Amino acid sequence: RLRAYLKVPVKDRYFAVRRARGNWDGTTEFLNARTNSFSRGLWSQVKYWLEENELEHEITRTTPPGLLPQIVNPVITKDLTLRHNQIEALNKWLKRDGFGICWAPPSFGKTECAAGAIATLKPKRALFLVNNLDLLTQVTDRFKLRLGLEPGMIGDSGWDPHRVTVAMVQTL
Repeated sequence: RLRAYLKVPVKDRYFAVRRARGNWDGTTEFLNARTNSFSRGLWSQVKYWLEENELEHEITRTTPPGLLPQIVNPVITKDLTLRHNQIEALNKWLKRDGFGICWAPPSFGKTECAAGAIATLKPKRALFLVNNLDLLTQVTDRFKLRLGLEPGMIGDSGWDPHRVTVAMVQTL
């Protein structure tokens, strides 16, 4: 039943060749049937479903807590120095195992916080979402400057993902 709850219909599914041939039901599943697992971003929905159906459950972490470092030094790279409030926000995010959203007012430095997280953690892949073309180019230029790398871009009629990618949410 949880599998059915975590199924989402795909937009324009009626035009898909696989669906027309009967090879696909027109949905995307977010529960991995092989491992019986789901993305941690879906935990609040899964928890709600479990409680609504009065089912007992056990949480199993795949990542031990507290492995992410806390940032003390404001100088992250030679081109990136964070302010006190940015370090505080980034450390709160790191305490939650890098899970969450940086929601802050304009001029807070959300892009700088993201650059600091990428520079500190050196992830295999990173995706930074924006909602307009101006921010797409602004963030891409900022990541080039702060991180010294060429970020990928998804949006503005382009699809060029890299290890660090900036994408317009409308394009995804």
